[in-house]
Amino acid sequence: MAGLTGVRTASWSVGLSWSDAFSPGNSVLLAVGAPAHVRRLEGLPEGTPDDAGLAVELAALIPLSDTFSVTPALFWLSRPQGAMGGTASLSQALAPMGTGFEPTLSVWGALVKGTLRF
Repeated sequence: MAGLTGVRTASWSVGLSWSDAFSPGNSVLLAVGAPAHVRRLEGLPEGTPDDAGLAVELAALIPLSDTFSVTPALFWLSRPQGAMGGTASLSQALAPMGTGFEPTLSVWGALVKGTLRF
């Protein structure tokens, strides 16, 4: 990328936790944020790509005994590939908003983590 003189990035997150949710020892967690993304590319003639996205996670900590707990989680990423979501073309990914190309790729995921303490 000839002419690129600087890159500015940003990220943010907010998390909430509810202890003793529904029964003693359980916790429910909610996190929302924007993963690190490009805010400005200085010196690029095409302008700055729309690289921002959101991440949301909902999880619970459920102790099944004194030594074993389970943590199920569900998460959503609105644009995991940022400006490249939906295209393999760098010129389309760098196109400013409103040019008719608005990538919409999103991803859902889930996991279950078991923790054994001894």
